[in-house]
Formats: sequence, C-alpha cells, structure tokens
Amino acid sequence: MIQEKNTSSFKTAGILSLIILGACLLIFQSYIFGNETFVFGDIGSDTKQQYLMQYNTIVNHLRNGSFSLWDFNNGFGVNMFGLNLTDPFLMVLYLLGVVFGPEHLASYLVYFQIFKILLAGIAVYYYLSCFSLSEYAKSIAGFMYAFSGFMVVWGQHYQFATVVVFFPLLLLCIEKTLVCKKYKLILAAVSGIIVFGSLYWGYMCLLGGGIYLCFRLIQLNGWKLKEKIMLLFSDGCFMLLGVGMGAINLFPVAALLFGTSARLASTTSLSQRLLASFSLWPKDYYKTALYNLFSSNLQSGSTYSYSGFSNYYEDIHLFLSTLFVILLFQYLFTIHRQNTDKKHKITQYAAVILIAVSIGLKCGSIIFNGFSYEFSRHSFLFMPLFALVSGMMLDRIIKERKLNILGLAAACIGIIAVYGKAYTYLKEAGYGENAFFMLVTGIGMAVVLWLFVQKKWKIPSGNLYLMLVVLLFFNVTSDTALNYKNRDTVKKDDTSYFEGTYHSSVEEALAYLKSIDSSFYRVEKDFISASHSMDSLAQYYHGVSTYNSTQNGNIAAFVDRVWPQLYSLGDINHYQFKNAVHDSDLAALCNVKYILTKTKDLNVDGYQFLREVGDIYIYRNQKTSSLGKFFTKTMDEDAFTAKRSQFDVEGLLSEVLVLDESESQKKSAFRISDKQLKEYQKKKAADLIAYDKIDTSVCQAGNHEITTYDQHFIHLPVNQKSLQKYQRAKLEFTIEVDFPTYVEISTNDDRPYRVYVRKDEPKNIALNILPDTENITIQINEGKVNAKLTNLNAYGYKDSIVYDEEANIEITDPKRDSMITGKIEAPVNGMVMLAIPFEKGWSVYLDGNRQEIKRADYGFIAFETPAGSHEVKIVFDPPLFKEGVIVSIISSIIFISMLVWNIRISRNRKEE
Repeated sequence: MIQEKNTSSFKTAGILSLIILGACLLIFQSYIFGNETFVFGDIGSDTKQQYLMQYNTIVNHLRNGSFSLWDFNNGFGVNMFGLNLTDPFLMVLYLLGVVFGPEHLASYLVYFQIFKILLAGIAVYYYLSCFSLSEYAKSIAGFMYAFSGFMVVWGQHYQFATVVVFFPLLLLCIEKTLVCKKYKLILAAVSGIIVFGSLYWGYMCLLGGGIYLCFRLIQLNGWKLKEKIMLLFSDGCFMLLGVGMGAINLFPVAALLFGTSARLASTTSLSQRLLASFSLWPKDYYKTALYNLFSSNLQSGSTYSYSGFSNYYEDIHLFLSTLFVILLFQYLFTIHRQNTDKKHKITQYAAVILIAVSIGLKCGSIIFNGFSYEFSRHSFLFMPLFALVSGMMLDRIIKERKLNILGLAAACIGIIAVYGKAYTYLKEAGYGENAFFMLVTGIGMAVVLWLFVQKKWKIPSGNLYLMLVVLLFFNVTSDTALNYKNRDTVKKDDTSYFEGTYHSSVEEALAYLKSIDSSFYRVEKDFISASHSMDSLAQYYHGVSTYNSTQNGNIAAFVDRVWPQLYSLGDINHYQFKNAVHDSDLAALCNVKYILTKTKDLNVDGYQFLREVGDIYIYRNQKTSSLGKFFTKTMDEDAFTAKRSQFDVEGLLSEVLVLDESESQKKSAFRISDKQLKEYQKKKAADLIAYDKIDTSVCQAGNHEITTYDQHFIHLPVNQKSLQKYQRAKLEFTIEVDFPTYVEISTNDDRPYRVYVRKDEPKNIALNILPDTENITIQINEGKVNAKLTNLNAYGYKDSIVYDEEANIEITDPKRDSMITGKIEAPVNGMVMLAIPFEKGWSVYLDGNRQEIKRADYGFIAFETPAGSHEVKIVFDPPLFKEGVIVSIISSIIFISMLVWNIRISRNRKEE
C-alpha cells in the first residue's frame, strides 16, 4: 500500500515538474534562447551593481588561491561574513565560475532561478502530502506556489529565492515529526542548512516554523498536554541542533551585525521601536497589499513607472494566482462549516487573525525583520499556508462537491473590480492587457469550479480538470512572464560590458602595476566598466568604491565626516571614487596610489602620468607611498567633530591623527595643543571667486549667497591670478532645493562631483579647485528647481599636502587579505595609522608583540610605535568564528552520532 502511494507521489511530482518546466520555458524564453541575462539594470539593479560583483570576487579569489575571510577588493575592505554569500545554491555557482571563468556567471543565473522554482513547487507538493489531500489538489497548489509573488519578484535577487525552497521543507519536517521520530534529524539538517545560508532568513524561518509547530500541536487530538510540551521541546532541541551546525556562519555574522555594522544602528531603543510598530501602515500600503494579492503587476511592474507604496521589490508580495483569490474567499466563508471540531476551527481563525495582523500592522514586519525596522520581506512565511488552504478548498469543491456561492460571488466581484480598475489606468505596454487576461482567466476558473458542483449539466470531471489546469497555467505564466519582459538587462552580446569588464585593458594595466610595485596599494578608476561602485570585485584590485548594505559603521563615519565626496547615487550605501577623483589628498590618506583613466590629461594636483596601456592611462598619486602613515601629533574625535567646520581638514589629517580616546588617554605625549591646532584653521581666499562676473540675469548674488529660479546652471568664474598664488584651493557652500534632484559640480565642465540633494535637507558641499580652473559650474539635473547657495566661501593654502617622509613604512601586498606583513622604521616614538577599517577581529603584532589598536580618523586602525626598526603583522580573525567552528563541529558530531545510532537500530529491527 505504502509502495503504491509512493509510486503515485513520484508520478505526480514528475508530471508537476514537467508542467513547471514548461511554464519556465515560456516565461524565460528570452533568457534561455534570446539575448537576455538574468542581471538587471533597472529597479532590480542590485543584481548588476552588487550581487554579481560579489560572486565575482569569490570566484576570483578561489581561482587565484587568495580566498580569505576579509576582502580588500570590496571598498576599504569587508568582513566576508557580512555579505550573505553562503547560500547552498551559490556554492554551485562559485564552482562553475572557478571552472569556466567569472565572465560566464551572468549566463548561469537564469537556470538557477528555474531550478529553484522547480524545487519550490516540489517541496510544497510533498509538504501538502502530509495532509489528506488529493494528488490533483496538491499538484495545483504546488504549481501556484512555485510561481508565487515572492519567488517571482524577490527571487530576482538570487539568494532570496532560496528561502522559498527551504521553508516548506522545514514545515514538511515539522509535520513528519508529529508522526515519526526519525524525521527529527532531518529537521535538524534542514534547520542547519537554512541558518548556514543566512542568519537573516534563518531567523525568520525558525520563528515562523516555531509558531507553526505551536498551532499544529494545539490542533492535535488524543495527545496529553505533557506529550505536546515534550514534542515541542524535542523539536525545538533538534532545531537548535541545526542552529548549532550552522554556527560556523551564524556566530560571525551575528558578531558583525551587532558589532560594527551600520545597518542595525538606531537612535531608539528596542522597546520604543516595538511599541511604535503597533500601528497601521499608510493607506497606500493596504492598496498595494490588495493589488499584490491579485497580481504582482497591477501598479505597473519592474520599471521606474511603478506606483505602489514603496517600490517594486520592497512592497509586500502575496500573489499566488487568481485561483488562490477564489479559494481564499471559499476558505474564509466556510471555516465555520468544516467537518471538524471546535478547537480546529478556533485555531484556524486564530491563524487567519495572526496572518492579518502580521500583514496589516507594522509590528508584524518589524518582529520578523529582527526588530530593526519595518520591512515586508516576511510574506514568504504565509505562502505554504496559502498553498495548503488552496489544496483544502479544491478538494472540498471537487471531491465533496461543496461550493459556497456567496464566497464565489464575492471573489468574482473582487476579480472584476480589481482587474477592471487596473485595466483602465495601466498605460504601460503589456500591463493593461495582462490585467484583462487575468480577469478573463479568473472568471473562467470560477465558472469551472461552479461546474464541478452543479448537477444540471453532466460535464466529465476529466474535462473540467483539464480546463482548470489550462486556465491556471496561462493565468500564472501571463503574470509571471510580465515581471521579466521589457527589462533593462545585461545583454549576452554586450561587448562594452563583458569585454570592458573581463580581459580588458584594465587587466593589462593592473598586471603592469603588479610587476613594478610589490607593496599593498589601492587602485581606482574614474570610469565604470560593469558596476557603479564594484568594478574592483570583478577586475580584482584593491579600491575604495563599494555598494554595501551593511557598511562598516566606522568607515561610514569616516566617509560622512571626512570624505563625503565618496557618496554616490543619493544614499549612504554607495561609495564611488569617480565622484571624488579630484581629491588627491584624501585619496593619499587612504593609499589610493594609482588612478586608471581614459582621459589623457588628468589635471589634478598630485597625480603624475605613469604609463599608457591600451586605452587606459595610468597615473601615480605622488602624495602617498604606503598604506601606513606615521604621526607624532594626535587629537581626540570630540575636539575634531566640534570644530571640524573651522579646520583645513586635508591639511590637518596629513599631520595630526584623530583618535577615539578615553579621558585618561587624552593626556598622551602626542596630544596636540590648542595653540598648535590654530595652525590648521581654514584660510579664506575671498578673491578666488570673481563675484563681479557672475551672470546676475539668471540668478541673484550677494553676501556669499546665490539664489536661482528654474535654472539648470550656475556658473562661478574663478580669478586666475588669485588661484596661481595657492598650492591648494577649495570651494565650500551649502545648497538648498525645493525639489529633490541630482546636482553636479564641475571645474571647467570636466569630471563632475555628483550629489543628491533632497528637499528641505540642505547639503554641505566641498570641492577642490583644480589647477587652471576658469569656472565652476553647478548643474541641476531635474526640471524646474529653485536652488539657493549659502555660506559660499573659497579657501586657499600655499603649502601642498605632505605626509611624514622621515618614517619608512613598507606594507607588502598580501597573498591573502586576512594577513598583512611589513616593516616600519620610525625615527622617533609615534603613532602608525593603517588605512584598514577599524573592526573587531583585527590584531596588530609589532616584533611579535600584540599592540593595542585605536580607532583613527573615525574609520581606521592605529597603534603606538616606538622609535626603531620593526616587523609588523596585521591579522584578521572574524569575531566568534572560532567559537562558531567549535560549536558546529560539536553539533555535527552529535548529529552524526545520532544518525549512526538510528541506522543501527533500524538495521537491528530489520534483522529481527
């Protein structure tokens, strides 16, 4: 009997797989057979700008034998545990990249998405097999789940699709443990894989799984309370065993997030955030939630025309198909009529209320999002339950011939109202047509379900089955395919992308630099090859540009308070050197030693032409020679922060180290006096800007203020004679706008410094005035915008930036980024600052003796160095990594021991 059941299940799963694959061929035909890759440049640009680049750096390091748990190719350097790169599917992608090369990674991604869609449908099918449902109902529900809104939309972010596969497997294991103890080890294994793949998703899955288990235990009949508590405790222990096996990733990720990451930083307490979250969302949120229940495309789609509450990805996704909408109404209208006991009905009502609260109040999203902030990524937790409800209602209608006419009528009214309204206002090509098609197929499925129960016409059930499957197939594929149509993707034949990123002149230039310089140095570019901020990951060099959602909080402070010119694209997560190429002084502080450009004349003070390689010109930043800088003067952060606006920041930081010091440490021998600090105050150069030559026909100018109305350009003439008196010159001002816009500030209309300015949020701007500058142009890029420049001042300095040349610091380019070695020759006692992010895990050894590390210039590490010659070693050990390894090993030994024990018992029973 069991064998027949298994054979039937395998057969149904095989048929379901073929149907899912058939749908995928239709949906992804332009990606499989056409010119598209599954890498997006529109609203899904994280795939192009961030994720693909991160996969590149893993593959590059593996191929070069340089993989470590720290990566200097990503911005100033990152702890690899902060990037969620341990997804089990990604392991296969890395292997393919190592074997065939990183340039092919983009072409593989669509097949991983199809594979996950397939596995998700099969996983839910077997989860539903734990209930008394027909094969027909399970397969239809599995098909709907495979193409759920969360999978289709958030799944475009690659690793986000993985959780849609593993969560139903977790529920499957929980169901199995209710009837058989041997599945507890599988529960532990699945929990371990989820946690190893991601702390974030692991938290949500285990929390959701724990709540699910509690509800199921309440529903069980014939069990004593003690037995239920013991099962809850037992399953909890095995889930914790899985957490233990995943501790090798869990512990260091948690240490990073709660240690130096800026992502979880908040000015309010946990209790305040939680209390504030017991509130309603804005009205537009509920409108979007309703639309996303019916389709993922009723407020336009993945382009910038999206009109939902937040954006295409980050809004809540609830779509399972129009058939699910019909079946949901049936469920809600018939819970009280189910042939079950009162306890089951109460728990079902409680589950409905809990889901409604999780969706309808902010508290649901903040709890499932780790108590950080409101974010509706937790909707995937409801999808397997939606599939279960669909299966239950299909069997009620088809097997029991029971259909609630009132519920069917309500569903049809909703279908006509929602799709009909969407059809009238959706103007973007394809979206209105999709809404109409969804309406027609939705009403068609409602009619088919009604035909199953009516007695007047005797239509063979097989014909109705086929009609329902066909209508559902096209209903789902129509909506899913629209998410991938007309997308801005990386094209397979895009030579500018692939040839500009891989095996390009950049590669030749980097090889040349490696042949002439064996030290640790940073390289940057003033052009883009593949990504706004992460070319270094694909092209394998140390830079400072990055796009990171979990920025090191100390580096974030350095950029915000010292080098804000690195900000790009209007947020704090993007750093782009291209935006700050004019600042050779701060580039030198961070040891940006070489600049790659496609401009023959890079007219920036301190940059000297070195060599031409292909279409690349290499410049050397003469102001830096080492990753390390030597200082004999220090000041504390509080003093710098309080008077920052008064200082010549570049001049000060070239000679004075800003330290995060305790009160006792502030009396250090290196501490600079207030009298000495006055030497670093700004020096105004009032005659640098020729105010009398400003075109007052397009603006109002006077008293260091300029106001413009509906103008796109403001031109500031520079006094050439005055400029020639200074080695360094700088322009500073504050800009206000009455409409959010990008503003570009350029010298001689070359290499603009780009900054995003929001309405009612004045932005302070500081720009180096380059040699031979005749005019400074401020360009406003959006429509009719009124702008006001205040505190407009120019500053000039007759000395160039020079770092201490008496000390000799040689830092060797490391084989692996987690261990750096070098030599220091200090003429006197002082402080050495290394432009390495200040983060827990770094240790400095001077002549074998571990040194106390201090935070310098907000973001970097520094340590005291006595006079003389020294060997230095800098080592990175991720916090809690060793502890995580130990816990994982112990947990794995426990798991394997229990597995072996169970196998032996099973064999003994068979022999008996």
